[in-house]
Amino acid sequence: MERSEPRKFVLDDFNRPVLKELYLYVTGHKSFKGSLHKGIHLWGYYGTGKTSILQALTEIISETTPKIIEMINAKEFGKKLLERGMVHYSKKPLFIDDLGRETEEIKDYGNVTKPVPDLYYLRKENGSWTFQTCQYSLTEPWDKTKDPPPLIKKYGIFTVDRMIASFNEIELKGKSRRS
Repeated sequence: MERSEPRKFVLDDFNRPVLKELYLYVTGHKSFKGSLHKGIHLWGYYGTGKTSILQALTEIISETTPKIIEMINAKEFGKKLLERGMVHYSKKPLFIDDLGRETEEIKDYGNVTKPVPDLYYLRKENGSWTFQTCQYSLTEPWDKTKDPPPLIKKYGIFTVDRMIASFNEIELKGKSRRS
């Protein structure tokens, strides 16, 4: 209802394995397939429920632990960085929704910042806990004779390499549920 979408959440064969894996992650269970010390990169086709799932997860973590996770929509990312500064977002737990849709550069009094590469460099250095949704995989195979995958093309190999080191990658399969 918060999003003016009066539909109920539907559990199905696409989201059930993702929810199970996230449950194992948040409870610290040894059968989680990734690292409990990394954040989550939840990716898949638009409209599959990535935001709803990660928003619920981060709210549960924020309500049940001392870690308060701030959520930022990628489209608001540049504005928020200008308002609060890069340092504000460099250490705290953060959920970035819809990575890849943010402004590539922001200008502040003649200084040019590339929000994602600059922030992820700082977050990796600080060991900051990050959650993100995206339409693209971090580890998409790259045939060097062709164009790079979308995230490498947008951010560069060094930033994507930092992301790979910082995230457990989980794919949410399926088609859009919005219609």
